[in-house]
Amino acid sequence: MTFITNIPSGTYRAALLMYMEGGELDEFWYTNEPATRELLIYYNNYLAAVFNPFETIYTGGIDPFMWKPMPSINTLSFHNPYMADITPLLATGISNVNITLTMTNLYEAYELTESPYFTWTVSGVLMLWVNESNPMVGGQLITAYSRFYDSGPIFSTTPTGLTEYMEYGNYTLNYVSKLVFEHGVEVASSEQSGVFNAYQLFNAIMEYGTLSENFTESSTENINGIDQFTMSLAYKYPIVFNVTAYITPLAPPTSYPYPAAYTQYATVNLGMDAHEHYSLPGMDYETDALESLNSYGFMNLTLQIINPYGGAVVTGISGNYARTSKDLTAVHTYSYPTGIPGYLEKFSALAISPNATDLIGYYQYVMLRLMRLGSD
Repeated sequence: MTFITNIPSGTYRAALLMYMEGGELDEFWYTNEPATRELLIYYNNYLAAVFNPFETIYTGGIDPFMWKPMPSINTLSFHNPYMADITPLLATGISNVNITLTMTNLYEAYELTESPYFTWTVSGVLMLWVNESNPMVGGQLITAYSRFYDSGPIFSTTPTGLTEYMEYGNYTLNYVSKLVFEHGVEVASSEQSGVFNAYQLFNAIMEYGTLSENFTESSTENINGIDQFTMSLAYKYPIVFNVTAYITPLAPPTSYPYPAAYTQYATVNLGMDAHEHYSLPGMDYETDALESLNSYGFMNLTLQIINPYGGAVVTGISGNYARTSKDLTAVHTYSYPTGIPGYLEKFSALAISPNATDLIGYYQYVMLRLMRLGSD
């Protein structure tokens, strides 16, 4: 997907704020083969940013009873944006700018399955900081380096007859530019790097899988010898899942809808480790958050299969049990302005979905603690 746009000549900072979610067969993309997805964004044919989506588990995912009453990490805020500073690439031009977006591994998924139902919804904002009284009169890209590598899906068969899948990749982006304005000079720099690794072991009734995404980003805008904007980000998104499922059609599966019996056992371990540090005129803010989720469950259902990519409606429940725990520790601090206190946030909860007659579930315990840090 490509867009053409014009950027005001007084722009001295540019950043992308992107939103994305998988749909249809890619709703739970990290359980597919290939199991990695990266959103690549190009600015005037330069690879400007790589975005790694979080492994969102929706409330109907894997085992719906795992998320009653407590949803997975970020499920109810999955539109949290991903941010990248692309200021150095303003030196490549601001008129008729070509911005191109592509999601990796969608075509590879189609080739493996011959199914077209791997889709993503992507939206975003190009944020611009503009001083109309100080137009840009020139620019030079001093450093321009980008590399993105994806091994592609690698399959093998174990001695016991299981299919083994693995995929790995990494990327590095490094840009430095000199932007000349009518009243001053700006030196802008940005760096991104990341690694991703996926592994699965599966057959017709079970799937064990892991995916890790570790990535960092840093950027600086120095205007007339003074750092005006700095940003430092670091994230880790690990997930481990194990699902065993049996499905038995109760009518010929030649047309939709048709009924089926379904039994499943599943475990999920999901984490999010995030560090963010922003500095701009008048403010310096830093946050560290570590969140983890552990869940396991069993369910025995009757279903109505409604479409060719696995969509189904539950028509009966004869048994279920699920147990989900979630823990969060986050620290938020301000270096300046002085006098603004930071705070420590701690959350811990255990949710139980006990049986087929209790479809709401209950919290065995919930603990939330907020502690003020720093200034009086």
